[in-house]
Amino acid sequence: MKTLTIIVAVLVTTMTCWADPVPQLPHAGDYEQWLRISNDGRRVSLDESSAVWVWNTETRQLLRKMQGFERVTCVEFNPDGNSLVVGDYPRWLGCFDCRDGIKKLWEFRGAPKGQKDPQMVGGYDALFSPDGEWLLLISASHGRQPGDPVVRVLDARSGKVLRQFPGWGGGGVNSNDFAFTPDGTGFLRAAKDKLQYHTVPNGRKVSEIRLGGGSFGLEADPRGVICTHWVEGGTRIVSRLYQLPDLKAGEEKSQRDEAVSGHPGGSLSWSRQGEKLTILKDGQSIWSGSSKGSQLG
Repeated sequence: MKTLTIIVAVLVTTMTCWADPVPQLPHAGDYEQWLRISNDGRRVSLDESSAVWVWNTETRQLLRKMQGFERVTCVEFNPDGNSLVVGDYPRWLGCFDCRDGIKKLWEFRGAPKGQKDPQMVGGYDALFSPDGEWLLLISASHGRQPGDPVVRVLDARSGKVLRQFPGWGGGGVNSNDFAFTPDGTGFLRAAKDKLQYHTVPNGRKVSEIRLGGGSFGLEADPRGVICTHWVEGGTRIVSRLYQLPDLKAGEEKSQRDEAVSGHPGGSLSWSRQGEKLTILKDGQSIWSGSSKGSQLG
């Protein structure tokens, strides 16, 4: 998923030590610009919704400005940094070679189900396996679009669909509900109150457990996967480690009683207990209410 909005010019450091001036990629800042850097640091992309810019960070050369998109849903580099995928409305994903300019290797098009307006069917998000061999293709949208109800496993090199899972996508499902195992031989899926472990590329289900409540997302871990979800009848949220292959529960962190955090430059601090958020000034409560939708850092 997109995670970073760039408001000012994109700055990319390409030197082995800090120096002045810092090498720059001059680019005008604007609303909703999204940055991706390849794992090896050699390439950087900037998504402006209808255009995607890709630079070589070593030479600071613009490799290509890809234009003509309806509404970009994702830009992801393959872990080896040699290719990247771009998702777009309506239900399209393209894979591009970054080693020799930016040349398209393959594309996937999903059926728009008769909708004439491309903004009504959504697009795709993509999740690479750690070894770059496999790709999970998952529905994505910017609003209330239904999204593609089918989740697919693709060969990342050819774009060939290896396995399809009808009914897994759409309806608020996103890439946070999936995570590849560290060795890339399988993936995990959180759906409603279930956690499942599947192998790739065949998609065979190895194990499944009930979580005891809905999930907020998965995070890959060297020991398995960390799932954040409700427990105890929806009264408490935990981030719990589940080990492979049997999804045995391990250590957990409760989000009911979080440590008090302070503003780095002032007298304000805040704490959260369950869904209750309290803001303090000089140790005295000045506001208390629901933490839903709040983003403090």
